[in-house]
Amino acid sequence: MSTDGKLDDTSIFSVTSPLPTAGASDLATRNELLCFVQQKSGIIAADQLVKVCADFYRKEEILTARTAVEQYCAKRLPRRQGADANKNTMEDILKICLDPEIKLPTFYATDLSRLPPVDADHCDVSIILRELQSLRAEVRAISDLRAEVDVLRQEVIMLKSQYHQPQMTDNTSAFVSAANDVQNTVTGTDQPSFAGHARSLRESGVVMKKKPRPVVVGASAKYSNLKTVITKRDLNIFASRWDPHTTTAEVRDCVDNILQGNYKDDVICTRLKAKYEHLYSSFYVRVSVPAEHMRNVIDKLMCAESWPSGLLIKRYFPPQDG
Repeated sequence: MSTDGKLDDTSIFSVTSPLPTAGASDLATRNELLCFVQQKSGIIAADQLVKVCADFYRKEEILTARTAVEQYCAKRLPRRQGADANKNTMEDILKICLDPEIKLPTFYATDLSRLPPVDADHCDVSIILRELQSLRAEVRAISDLRAEVDVLRQEVIMLKSQYHQPQMTDNTSAFVSAANDVQNTVTGTDQPSFAGHARSLRESGVVMKKKPRPVVVGASAKYSNLKTVITKRDLNIFASRWDPHTTTAEVRDCVDNILQGNYKDDVICTRLKAKYEHLYSSFYVRVSVPAEHMRNVIDKLMCAESWPSGLLIKRYFPPQDG
């Protein structure tokens, strides 16, 4: 203090910035990233610690930590470039923190949100609390939504009951009116009124049309002296990739062999004009079989094991007339 009662420069320096009397390791410096690295370097593996820091901290924070530890090194740290610059810089920082020959100060953290949670024992409880609060809010919203759905369901049930009740009453009165009209018709009075009511009942759907009865197909074999008309259906096959010298008779014999001699008189083979007749030949085969045997014939003719190896077999559906 000077003689006039004011503080001089020396006094201000001694009050606000005392000169350190100990080594660098006794100082305390604020840096959340370096604090995290110093405290977790003995717990977490080096590669995992680098990955956590590189993913969690921003590039500016990593560069600030690099500048903070660089002043305690004999050499300047290289400036990393490229896509893995943050990861490589964190590796340099971790090497310095783990080097026992470099005396670093003790780093501390004041912003706990900048300390990444790494496991259940070293996690940020505030983040878990925020997630729990968000989960509770979602559960409450789902509960409110369920209550609204229950209310809407009750309203739908009430609307259905209100809609069907008058309809049943109208139907009952319509039937009573129709019965009265029938009685008037029998006594010879008001015949046009009965026809009008019958028409209105049909239009309103009160009088339902009769459902058609199912068709019955006979299956008894005891009537040997009676014959029924045999319904036949045509099965059309396109067969290609035959040898160019294959004849129609050979293809027909192949089909007869597949069908084991059945329907021999009902097989028609026609040679088709191929695009490259010197390379292959194609045939159109039509077999007329009874309708009840149609499925069995299809299974035989559309089986790969029935035809010679390498043939192309495909069903053909001719266009319908009209």
